Amino acid sequence: MKVDAVMFDPCGYSMNGLMPNEGYMTIHVTPEPKFSYVSFESNIPKEDYTELVLRVLKIFKPGRFVMTLFANHAAVCGSSYEAFKDEPIPGYKIQDRQYSQFKNYDLTFGHFKLLPGVS
Repeated sequence: MKVDAVMFDPCGYSMNGLMPNEGYMTIHVTPEPKFSYVSFESNIPKEDYTELVLRVLKIFKPGRFVMTLFANHAAVCGSSYEAFKDEPIPGYKIQDRQYSQFKNYDLTFGHFKLLPGVS
């Protein structure tokens, strides 16, 4: 993976990674005393994103997070809606789920909250 990473002053981090197969990963972190923001984005094709999402969550340990999945008819994960069925992320409960269908793709948005007693 080819990586371009930048630390910002007084705080913040940005990493963009290009993979040999035309895939990418990007991470942006903005730590603040009263609130922090982290984003992770990728177009890595996977049948199931649970393991990848759990790896990101293990690093940042959020109390809540938002996940959006875009998929089209060729996506190896299938429908974005199916990927959000039930409780797809262990230790977290879906607070809100929205599904939108467009001409060439669909997207599902989920807001997750850490279950009580889970760390």
